[in-house]
This record gives sequence, structure tokens and C-alpha cells, in this order.
Amino acid sequence: MSEHKFDRSIVATFDLDGPKMFYPTYLPPSRTAKELYQGKLELPPRDRFVFSSLPQEGKSYFMFALASSIFHQVRPVNKEAVFSVRRLAHIAQCGRRNIECNVLTAREYDLLDVTRRRLRKEGLMDIFKHVYLNPGFNAALWKECKIESLINNNPDLENTSYVHFDDDLRAGLSIARINDDFPGEWKVTSYVFRNLSNCDYLLDRGNPPERRNLILVDSFNEAIHDIYQKIQEEKI
Repeated sequence: MSEHKFDRSIVATFDLDGPKMFYPTYLPPSRTAKELYQGKLELPPRDRFVFSSLPQEGKSYFMFALASSIFHQVRPVNKEAVFSVRRLAHIAQCGRRNIECNVLTAREYDLLDVTRRRLRKEGLMDIFKHVYLNPGFNAALWKECKIESLINNNPDLENTSYVHFDDDLRAGLSIARINDDFPGEWKVTSYVFRNLSNCDYLLDRGNPPERRNLILVDSFNEAIHDIYQKIQEEKI
């Protein structure tokens, strides 16, 4: 095994909310489903920030923030997701990869303390190094820009791979296109969990762009198995 392989690292980012994610919801990403049904999934532009359509101030913002805080505190946790973070860390270390696991979620920044308390309760704050929450921009574009920022500020970029887990195809595709800046490499791999918003019927209607580094999976277990294979192949 080469010395170079010992030095390689993985930065993994995890969305928290949505079907099959850490805190499951019954409703899939509705905008993604709507645009696929209409035949066109529009990704946000890469060259400018787009602000969130959610209220950012005033009474509506206060009521939304209060309801959101209560909602996120009482939701059950997906035990498979919790187990999978630990399993990924173990697989990476066995493959002689340093790994950094972070939260990257569209949750509003006001929920930072709530989110940290829940993660601490589940024993995950000893694994997650950073918790990144949305400061008020379009969710998919903000996630993409955050990962781009991590890449641009990495002094050891040549020896680092990036892996993201999400339930929204729009976010998954936005993050996957970062890899266009690294032709011929698997610098960024995006795993998107199958749900009603990206079912085969909607994919056939919407015909979204295909990317080899965007991988649709049914579970965390399937995603972790694919990562294991890519580590063996030195793609990650």
C-alpha cells in the first residue's frame, strides 16, 4: 500500500431532515417533485446567491421560527442514520483514510443550539466536527457554496475527497456539479436517497441531468457499501 494512500482524507457532510434522513419527515421535497413532473428541474445559478423564500423577519418569521424549534426538538431520530455515521468513520479508518464528518443542513441558523443539543443527546457531537446551518439562502445553492468554500480553503485539496448525503435531488445535483471543476476525478460524490420526489415516474418525466458522481440509493447502508467499494478502488 502506497504512502500516498495513508495521507488521503474524506470530508463527509450530512443533511439532517427529510425522508430516510436523521430526522424523517413524511413529506418529500415538494418543489423538486413539482418541477420534475412539469418536465424541468431547475438548478440555482452558480454565480450568485438566491435568498430563501421563507420569511426572514417580522411576525411571520417569529411564528415560523417558534414552530420550527418545537418541531425539531420532538422529532424521532433514524437510528440507522446514527449507526451509519459511526460505520462510515470505521470503514474510512480501516481503509486508512482520515475522515471529518459534518452536518450540512438547510435548517435555519436560529436552530443551531437546538440541533447541537439533539446531536449531543444521541452521542453524535463526538463525531461531527462542524454543524453548518443555513443563514437564509436557497437551500441547494447554499449547500453547494458551503462545500465549495471547504474545498477552496483546504490546503491539502489534492489528497481530499468530499462526500455528501441528501434527500433532495436538487441539492444533490447542485453539489455534484462541483466536480465539473475537477475533470477526471471523483473529488465530490453526492448520494441522494430515493423518495417520492425522485421516484422513477418523476425522473422519466423530468429527465434531470445524469452525473456519474450523483448516486441514488435506497438507504444509508447502500450508500456506505458504495463508499466502501470506492475506497477500495481509490476513487475516494
